[in-house]
Amino acid sequence: MSSNGSDPVVKCSRCKYTGPQSSFPRLANFTYTKHCHDCAKIRKGRGKKNTATTDTSERVRDTRGKDTSGEPMPQLSLAQCLSLLEKHRSDAFELHAQVNIGKLAIPEGKGRTAKTLASAFARSAWDSTGYRWNLRMHRPLTSDSATINSEFYCAQLEGEQTDNKLHEDESKQRARVKMTRYHCNGWLNVTINERKMDEAVIRVSHHIPHPLYNDISIPTEAKKIIETSHNSTPTKIYEALIKQFPAIKITEKQVYRHWSDINKANWRKKDDQVASAAALLAEYDGLAVDVIEIKPEDGLSTIAFSFRDIINDFGVDTQSIAMDSTWKTNAAGYELYAIVAEANGTALPLAFVFTTSSGNLAEGAKTRMLEQVLQAVGKKCPNICFVHSDKDLSEINAAQSVFPDAKHQLCMWHGPRYVKERLAENKLPAHYDPRKAHQRFSFIDPTWAPGVMRRVFDDSEDESDPEDDDNGPKSYTSLPPLFILVQDGVRRPVYPNPPKPQKADLGEFCPAEFRELTLDLYTIHGRLHPEIPINDTDEPYLSADDLYKSAVYDMYFHCWDNDLVQVWAYMWNRWYSPSQWVLWARAPEAAIPRIHTTMIVESLWKHIKHRDLSDFNRPRLDLVTYIIIQNLLPRVQRNLEDLQQSRRMGRGPSLVGWQKDFRMAWTELSKSDSQHRIDRAADWVQNAKNANDREHRLARIAANAGRTAGNYITDLQKWVCSCPAFLYSRFMLCKHLVHYTNEALDNKPLKDLAMFANLRRNHLPPYYRIPGIHGDESAVDSDGPEDMPEIHILGRGISRSQSVSSMARSSVMDSENEVDDFLTTTVSARNSDMEMDEDGSEEFDINSETRDSADRQIRALASDDEDGSNDRVYLSEAELKSIKRNINAVYDTISQTTGMAAPLAKALLPKVNALDKIGKQIRENKRRRKMPRTYKDSTNITLTLD
Repeated sequence: MSSNGSDPVVKCSRCKYTGPQSSFPRLANFTYTKHCHDCAKIRKGRGKKNTATTDTSERVRDTRGKDTSGEPMPQLSLAQCLSLLEKHRSDAFELHAQVNIGKLAIPEGKGRTAKTLASAFARSAWDSTGYRWNLRMHRPLTSDSATINSEFYCAQLEGEQTDNKLHEDESKQRARVKMTRYHCNGWLNVTINERKMDEAVIRVSHHIPHPLYNDISIPTEAKKIIETSHNSTPTKIYEALIKQFPAIKITEKQVYRHWSDINKANWRKKDDQVASAAALLAEYDGLAVDVIEIKPEDGLSTIAFSFRDIINDFGVDTQSIAMDSTWKTNAAGYELYAIVAEANGTALPLAFVFTTSSGNLAEGAKTRMLEQVLQAVGKKCPNICFVHSDKDLSEINAAQSVFPDAKHQLCMWHGPRYVKERLAENKLPAHYDPRKAHQRFSFIDPTWAPGVMRRVFDDSEDESDPEDDDNGPKSYTSLPPLFILVQDGVRRPVYPNPPKPQKADLGEFCPAEFRELTLDLYTIHGRLHPEIPINDTDEPYLSADDLYKSAVYDMYFHCWDNDLVQVWAYMWNRWYSPSQWVLWARAPEAAIPRIHTTMIVESLWKHIKHRDLSDFNRPRLDLVTYIIIQNLLPRVQRNLEDLQQSRRMGRGPSLVGWQKDFRMAWTELSKSDSQHRIDRAADWVQNAKNANDREHRLARIAANAGRTAGNYITDLQKWVCSCPAFLYSRFMLCKHLVHYTNEALDNKPLKDLAMFANLRRNHLPPYYRIPGIHGDESAVDSDGPEDMPEIHILGRGISRSQSVSSMARSSVMDSENEVDDFLTTTVSARNSDMEMDEDGSEEFDINSETRDSADRQIRALASDDEDGSNDRVYLSEAELKSIKRNINAVYDTISQTTGMAAPLAKALLPKVNALDKIGKQIRENKRRRKMPRTYKDSTNITLTLD
C-alpha cells in the first residue's frame, strides 16, 4: 500500500474504499479503525440502510455517498442536476437526489432500458463534470428485481484501474506510461425502477478535484464518417477527419483499427490467413479471377490466380510477358510472383502467385509450380514469343519448358547490375574448364585458367623443366602438364583437369581500372543483332553466329591482355558459354522484343507497395489478396480500355506513356548539333554543382564541338543505324534516322501528333512504320472524282409513323444474322477444303454447292425488289467507328511479321478471305461503272450498289 509521509494510505476492511488513514474513524484511544465512516455507520445502525438485504457488498454500494442527515431527498430535473455537477466540478462534492430523466437522450439504435438510461446519464455526467465514469456493474436489488442499480467509478480512481494482459512475446509488449490516478472517492450510483423509468435516484461523490479526463477515443461523428467511407483507405479517411475536425485527438492507427473492424468481414473468411486467402479466392473464382490449381508439393505452399477478364480479352494479343517476384508484402512471409503482359508498352498483369517454402523443399519443386502457372497462362495466351525475367533459374527453366519456341530474354537492367556487383567482389569464380571453351572457340587457350600460370612454350624450351616467367604475375602457379599440344608450331601444355584454385594464391578478382571497360563490352554485346548494322561498309551485317564469335573474342582478349583470368572464368561460366549466351543476348533471335527489361513488373510492385499497401503494416495474406482484386484489378481494366481506345470512341486517340516519351525524344533529336551544344551548355551553367564542375563540363562541350562527325550506315526502310546511339536507345532511335525522316517528310512528324499516336514497335524490320517512308497506311484506293461517295438524302421512303432508328436497328440485326450464317457456311467449306500450294502458301477452294448456296444468300441480302426497294439501312457514327476499328485490328493481326498461331489462322483467315472477296468485287465495280446501274457485268454482290 502506498503512503504519503506520516499519513499512510489504507483500505477499508469491509468495502473497497481506499484513502488516507486520517479519513478513517478514531477510537477513544486515538487509534484508527479498519473500516471507513460509511461502514462504521452501517455497523452501528446509524442512518438509513436496507434491512432486508444481507449482502454486505450490496449494502455498501447501495449506501455509498448516501445522504444520512434525515432530510427529504431533493427532486431535480435533469438540467438542474447536470448544472449542479458542472458548477462544482472543481470542488469536492456529493449529491443524492431524485432526478427526472424523462428527457435523457439515449444512443441511436439502443432500446430505452434501465441499463441504457444509466449509461446515458453517466455520459452526461462526464460531459458536465469532465470526469469520465466507467461502468462497474449493473445489478438488480435483492429486495426488488425490477429496480436496477448501476454503479460507476471515476476513471482516474486509484485501485480501480483495469489490469491489462500483456502480450506473451516481450518484444511485442507496448512501452506505455500508465495514467496518473487519485484517491478521489469518485463514485456514481444510478438506481432506476423499470416500472417507472422517468425517474432515477442519483448518488454521486467526488472528494478530491484533479485534472480532467482527456478523451482520445474516436467520437461518434468520426465513427459515422469512417463507416460511410469504408471503401476508402484509412489514410485518406484520417486526412479527411483532420480537415473536418481540426481539434480531434485521434491517431491514424485508431482510424485503421475501426476501419479494419468494419471491413474485415470482406476478406477475413477464416482465422488462418492462408486458408482465408484461399477461401476468398474461391468466392471470386469465375467472376473476377480464375483460380489456378497447383499440384501440392512437400515443403511448398502456393496460391495462384489470374485476372479473368484481362487474360480473356488480351490473351490472344499477348506476345511478350515478364515475370518477377517480390517480398515483404504480407505478414505470412509469402513471396509474390507476377506474370505481366506487355501491351503497347503498358503493363497488363495477367496472373499472381503467392508461395513460400520450408526446409524440406524437394528439388525442382518451385520450377514445377511455376510451370503449372505458366501452362495456365499459355492456354489463354497462345502467341507468346518473348519471356523476360531476371537470372532466377526456376523462372528460366519453367519458361523454357512451357514456351520452348519463345525467346527467353534476361532483363537488360538486372544483367549489367549483376556484372557490376560481381566485378567489385573479390571472391573466387566458379569452376572453369578452359578445354571445353577451347572446343567451342579455337582461339581460347585451353591452359589459361585461375590457378594455372599463363605460359606459351616454344621449341627451344625443355618440356620437362619449364621456367617461370619472371615478368609474369607471381600469383599464378604452374603444375606439370599431362602432354604438350602442338598447334601451328606453338607448343602448349595441356592439363588433365585444371587445379582447384585457392583464394590466397590469386590476386584481386578485377582491379577497379578494368571494371568499367568490362561492363561496357558486356552491355554492347548484349545489344548486338544481325538486323542492326555495324559500322563496316564492306560487311555491315553479321550473322548471329558471327556476332557471338566476335563478342566472345572481344571479351576473351580484353581479359587476356589485362591478365583478368578470374574475370574471364566468371564471364564464360555465367554469360558467354553457349547455354548462357542465348538467355541474355539479342543476337540469337531474329525478332527483337519491344521491352528490354522487367521494369513493367517493377513498376507494378511500386504501385502495389506504395499505393495500395502503404496504409498497412504487415497486412494479412487475405487482405493483400483482397486489395489486389478490389484496388488493382479495376485500374488494370481501365488501362485495357484506354489501350483499346473504347473510352475515347469518337475522339482522337490518346498517346500512351511510351509514345509521349518517344515524341519528346524525337523532338530533342530533331535539333541540330549546334543547338544541342547550346542547350547543354545552358543547362550546365544553371545546374552545375560548383564552379569547377561547370568549367569541366563546358570544356568537354567545347572539345566535342571540334570533333569530326562520324559516318554511319543508316537505312530508313529497315529503320536501323550503325551509330552507338541507336544500339543503346530505348526506342531504337537516333538523330540520323530522325533528321533523314524529317527531311524526307518536310518536318511533318514535328507537327503531326497522330503519327505518334499510331506508332507501333515491330519485332522485325522496319521497327517502325512511318507514313510516307514505309507507305501511307491511312491512304485509300482512289481512281478519281467518281470514287466520291454518293450523298444520301435521308428520310425518303419512310412513313411518318415509322421510326428511322428502329427500322435501321432491326435491319442491321437481321442482316448481321444472315451474314453470320453465310460466313459460317463459308468457313466450314474452306476448313474442309484447306490445302497447301506448292510454294507453301495456303489455298482455299469453295465447292460449287457451297458457292451456289452463298450466292443465293448474298442475292437475298442484296436484292432490291418491290418488297424492299425503299428500305435503307443506316449505321450510327459509333457503329461505323467500331467496325473500322475492329477491321483494322484484324488487319494488324494478320499482317504482323511474327505470323499467327495455327488455331488463330484457321479460325480467322476463312472469314477474312470471304470479306476480302466481297470488298474486291465492290471496288472493281466502283472503278468500272460509268453508266447508270445495269445487270451487265454485275455480280450478286454489286447488283444493288448505288
